[in-house]
Amino acid sequence: MFKRVKALKDFAEELRIPFDFVILTREPFKSSFDKAEFGALPIEIKDSENTVPFSEATDVLSRAGHTAQTADNVTYYLFSKRSEDVSPSEAISKLKNHLGCLI
Repeated sequence: MFKRVKALKDFAEELRIPFDFVILTREPFKSSFDKAEFGALPIEIKDSENTVPFSEATDVLSRAGHTAQTADNVTYYLFSKRSEDVSPSEAISKLKNHLGCLI
């Protein structure tokens, strides 16, 4: 957590904006595709008359951590004052540079 706060502080200094961020956390968007019924959908196999259930064609619905609530499975919304000298896309690029692998 300290590294993230320091990265935000450095980001604020570079953009000359107040070190005054609001950070909200939310669970990531969950679509209905992880419902059990989706796993039963028949998938047609190319050049074959056979079908297989979606859950047998791929493990995407059963991968570890797919729906687990972990610190890495949280969406963060970050709000700050905006610098008039920097476009929003440039600010996002600079934020990514500061946070690097921390995001």
